[in-house]
Amino acid sequence: MKTLITCTTCVMVVTVLSYLCKWRAGLFAASGITDDGVLIMLQFSQCYDIAFCIVMLSLEYQNEKQLRTQKELVASHELLRLQEGQYHLTRENIDLINRKCHDIGADTLYSSIM
Repeated sequence: MKTLITCTTCVMVVTVLSYLCKWRAGLFAASGITDDGVLIMLQFSQCYDIAFCIVMLSLEYQNEKQLRTQKELVASHELLRLQEGQYHLTRENIDLINRKCHDIGADTLYSSIM
């Protein structure tokens, strides 16, 4: 949704500025372009439009890249948390098995003495 709003704003700003530059240059009143100032204004307007669109697209790309990186970081932290939980469960099971084996060994030793 944020990307859509940003792109819409970008298109609106470029359209308005382009219109204002062309209106200021007198393109809507004249049928032909003969003045060098008007040609320069048109070229400036077109270069500005292209540069503005490139900047906005690069900002959106960086924003999407940052969001993707944040999602990956959250997923990595969740995976690490699950692995730590699994490690603790495994460690508890091993300790329980070792206690049982120790108890069985002690019981066997005690019954052989008796």
